[in-house]
Amino acid sequence: MRLGFSILITGTVLSVSSLAHATPPAKSEAMKPTPSPVQSTTGPIKSSGHATSPSNPAAPITVDALAQVTAILNYCKQVDRPDAGQYERALANILTGHASSEMKVDESSSSYGSAARSINLQLAAIPVSTVVSACKNFLAGH
Repeated sequence: MRLGFSILITGTVLSVSSLAHATPPAKSEAMKPTPSPVQSTTGPIKSSGHATSPSNPAAPITVDALAQVTAILNYCKQVDRPDAGQYERALANILTGHASSEMKVDESSSSYGSAARSINLQLAAIPVSTVVSACKNFLAGH
């Protein structure tokens, strides 16, 4: 089970790192969303139109990915309370540039609930010490 959680956290870290360090395409290129292997019913969260910085618009995030990242970082906040603020800031950084109204709609979807429940069940089956270690490794790499 430790391997499964390590893979889960590694995947999340890689996803978060990719989003955080993504470079936007040249203005002349058309932005085409990359479909995920499992399509959610509500689709990706759209950018609010406001850039996270003058040259880096928010990257699209699917409902399932939103649920997974949110569930993992919220779980990290619970089991590693001294660093809870760092997980909150990491999540805020990931979601910067996305309209909160669109995220609220996605968070109320059945797809979001299903993905969050799945992650929470997986996390609950892992020893807390393993989770804390993986969470701290995420912070060290973030």
